[in-house]
Amino acid sequence: MERDQRQMSSGTEDFEVIKEKIKSKPLNRKKLVRRTVITASMALIFGTIACVTILVLEPVINNLMYPKKEQTPITFPEEQEEVLPEDFLTEEDILNEGEDSEPLPDLGEGPLTMEQLEQFMGNVVFDLNDYKRVQNWLYEIAELGMRSMVTVSGVTNDVDWFNDEYSSTDDAYGVIVAKDTENLYILAPFEHVSNADSIKVVFNDGSGVEAEIKQSDVNIGYAIFTVSVNKISQSTMSDITVATLGSSNSYYLLGSSVVAVGSIASSNNSIGYGYVTSINNQLSMMDKNFKLCTTDIFGSTKATGIVMNLSGQVIGIIDNRFNAQELQNLQSFIGISELKKTIEILSRDDKMAHLGVYGMDVTAEISEERGIPKGAYVMRIAMDSPAMLSGILSGDVITRVNSTVVTSFNDLSNALSAYNEGATVRLTVQRFSLASYQEFEVEVTLNSMQ
Repeated sequence: MERDQRQMSSGTEDFEVIKEKIKSKPLNRKKLVRRTVITASMALIFGTIACVTILVLEPVINNLMYPKKEQTPITFPEEQEEVLPEDFLTEEDILNEGEDSEPLPDLGEGPLTMEQLEQFMGNVVFDLNDYKRVQNWLYEIAELGMRSMVTVSGVTNDVDWFNDEYSSTDDAYGVIVAKDTENLYILAPFEHVSNADSIKVVFNDGSGVEAEIKQSDVNIGYAIFTVSVNKISQSTMSDITVATLGSSNSYYLLGSSVVAVGSIASSNNSIGYGYVTSINNQLSMMDKNFKLCTTDIFGSTKATGIVMNLSGQVIGIIDNRFNAQELQNLQSFIGISELKKTIEILSRDDKMAHLGVYGMDVTAEISEERGIPKGAYVMRIAMDSPAMLSGILSGDVITRVNSTVVTSFNDLSNALSAYNEGATVRLTVQRFSLASYQEFEVEVTLNSMQ
């Protein structure tokens, strides 16, 4: 065995170990650059085709699968000019007055005595039951208003000092002003939801759904909120009433009885009864003037809600921001007649357009006394507005928008409401120069107010 091992060990000395070193293939830089360029080019071409396909075909396919329904514009009928009381009586009515009725007692001249009052009111009977009936009737009006109202809540999510999440809400009352097959349209203040993470609408029965802002007007501080009718239960829908919008330009408005519904007493669904005490206050806003009316209803300075007449019609939106210092707790409202056009515009898909002027009417008396043309008198111009950029100045009188004649500031507002953001209009302007008013035309491109 030792001999065999010696033979094996001696045999290994006859072989040599061959060692090989594997070298990397030489790098062909030109070929690598060429392949990189080709790959990048193909990726760019593919990406471009994909982007074009998505941008061009996706809306087409989406419209085919989910066709967008055209919105039916929300419009309110034009208010008819009210007949004054004296216009009801004809000369024949006056001559025949009293033929078929008992003559009124002769009350003489001067202040009435107690006897005369007793004689005049002797046949008038008003007992406790009558008073109860009046109270029930007023409450029925308020209840009707509650069914057309919602609470618009802005929900904000945040984290406290202990890193715990919490939500806070800020509420204001809104009123349902319109309804179509897809949405409810709600008019409400929007400042309290401008920075909210989400918006929720709570109906009179306590149920709540998510809502969206359709469009807002920072000029007056109101917005139209939309709620999909598909999100509302059948029982809630049966309880909802779309508000009937009346007129705030009625001859009988001053001194009339009204019902206020909302957060009158800083709590939900609180109500108040009273009288309209003034109707001549005017809020001068950009491109629009609003009527501010006051009442003798005492309540919260932060109240929101609606004011209704005795026919159950909404005649105003409660807004105490503009109250005089001594009237802080008396409820005021913005006239619904002046808000109707704003509601129509905010309910549209197209953006609201602005000219950027503050103004007033040139009445027939002023026109005759001072020689100022009838139209929309420009008192001041908003900074960097289309009006300023087009050269319109304070003191100018706008008398026409394209082919529409303008005889008042309200006419100007209504004419502008027919156009959307980006529209170009031709204004006819009268400017005092060289001792008389000179007429000229100017083109203005309207924009949206930020």
